[in-house]
Amino acid sequence: MRKVVFLLIPLLGACAGPEIWDKPGGSQSEFEIDRYACDSQALAAYPINIQPQETGQQIHCNSYGYSTDCTVEPTYAPTSPFTVIANSLDRNNMFNSCMNARGYTLRQ
Repeated sequence: MRKVVFLLIPLLGACAGPEIWDKPGGSQSEFEIDRYACDSQALAAYPINIQPQETGQQIHCNSYGYSTDCTVEPTYAPTSPFTVIANSLDRNNMFNSCMNARGYTLRQ
């Protein structure tokens, strides 16, 4: 039986490198159709959700005579490089499960 190897560079979520999927007897066109279907299904279930991440703390102090009252507040940077896609793990897990259900195995 012929074994076909497919290379996928994920567009969703951060990854260290390309993913390689194996499916015995599969074709490149079948892989592209399955990849698109699984990608669409995962994206529909888990739309891209960008969340700001805490980037530090801001301290506010008020002095009243001999007394000082301080509060600490987290600071956020919604447009900074500290934003993350909050549900990318769930989306990637759903994509992988879909590909597995279609007969593909992800190489580690």
